[in-house]
Amino acid sequence: MSGSGVSGPTANKILFASGFEPVVKRKGKHTRRFAMPCPMERVCIDFVEIGTDSETGSKVESLTVVDDHSRFYLGAFVTTSPTTDFVIECLDKVFSEHGVPAMVHSDHGSQWYSVRGGDSRFDAKCEEWGTKHTMAPIRTPECNGKTERVHGSMRAEIKMPEKASVEDYAALMESYVRHYNEVRPHCALGYRTPKEVFEKTSALGSRIPDIAGMIEEAFFTSGSHGF
Repeated sequence: MSGSGVSGPTANKILFASGFEPVVKRKGKHTRRFAMPCPMERVCIDFVEIGTDSETGSKVESLTVVDDHSRFYLGAFVTTSPTTDFVIECLDKVFSEHGVPAMVHSDHGSQWYSVRGGDSRFDAKCEEWGTKHTMAPIRTPECNGKTERVHGSMRAEIKMPEKASVEDYAALMESYVRHYNEVRPHCALGYRTPKEVFEKTSALGSRIPDIAGMIEEAFFTSGSHGF
């Protein structure tokens, strides 16, 4: 009630008497948004379910690969078999086109995490590529927030059929990736497109020394940071 001279407690009493719930200041964890300073410093990966294969009845998923700095959609790979081998094959394609990132960031999905302890085949492949595999703390999807944000936008902006062929789903995702990268302006990027930011900043600078170790130590050990 700005300008009325009514105090906060009085305003609460008036609202309560009128049938409204008292105004309560909500408390929660403070999160800090973070983006890598250059393209291909960190690539974020995750699977998202997009529908059902009309031929086999199998669940259809898409592997999302996003550049952390620019939010550039590096690929959306559709499959009914989201295995480690499929992930490695897809990332081989991405890295052949755009180069190998300093880090690959994921959740604890079975495709890239050994549930029985020890190194996974994905970790071994990351070492072969020459990149560092980092993972968000368990039960903290906000720590892989770039992919979560992409998935939220995709669900809001595409009306996915409940059932379709894998080829049809792949065509839909290919069209959306093009729109997301080249047409749709992003508030977080100053209303530029991911392609603009990815290409411009790629041409401006090179990687910062030991950035992978610095960021992992600062952000991934506490589990209290959002992206």
